[in-house]
Amino acid sequence: MDNQEAQNIVAPASGVHITLPNYYAPAKIGLIDPSTSDGRVIFFLPWQGNTIAGTTDSPAKVEQHPVPKEEEIEWILNEVRNYLSPDIRVRRGDVLSAWSGLRPLVKDPNAKDTQSLVRNHLIDVSPTGLLTIAGGKVRLASLARAALVGVSEGDRARRADC
Repeated sequence: MDNQEAQNIVAPASGVHITLPNYYAPAKIGLIDPSTSDGRVIFFLPWQGNTIAGTTDSPAKVEQHPVPKEEEIEWILNEVRNYLSPDIRVRRGDVLSAWSGLRPLVKDPNAKDTQSLVRNHLIDVSPTGLLTIAGGKVRLASLARAALVGVSEGDRARRADC
């Protein structure tokens, strides 16, 4: 806000999840794999007698009502095939439901790689002393506030030394 030339630090990311029949995952065991074919995370979780499979962090445009794209559903199904017995035919018709949501991820303005996204909160102090906190999860807000207070107190101490 104090620098009109500052770059945007929020990047919208999409998560797509699908519900599959229960034979896609054991009743009491979930799976998460951060090493998929394109580097995204995929997960399988048993849920109310079915299986939820999905991925997150695909770049997205902000939409009022995000809808899962067919290529994302197909990507999830293709990845699912890697974890199941060849006896199980993974079919598009097995998808009982699909949904998509958006979440804001934060780009660190001081990172060398402009593509790196921060999944936790980010605190930035501008040259004029404006404190910006962005990102993170609601359940971790108290930790973010404590970190912000610490940065603020440290910044005041540095200014007093000048």
